[in-house]
Amino acid sequence: LGLTLAVTDVGERFAVRLENAVLHHRRGDGGAGVALSRADLVDIVTGARTVADLGLEGEGAEALARLVTLLDRFDLWFEISAP
Repeated sequence: LGLTLAVTDVGERFAVRLENAVLHHRRGDGGAGVALSRADLVDIVTGARTVADLGLEGEGAEALARLVTLLDRFDLWFEISAP
């Protein structure tokens, strides 16, 4: 699974790929692309909004939606140490 994320408000492009359960990224292009703001990307990754909520379409949007379903979710308020 690979895609190019263009973060419009900061002018950055990243090639992102998931391989053997490891998420790799580097500056540049790497597959179907999707353009969105950093705030929208954070909303998608945290689950506050979906790709469909933002009206993103195309192969890159589909790849991003699929990638998000493969990410682990962690409880933000987990106990660092327990008695």
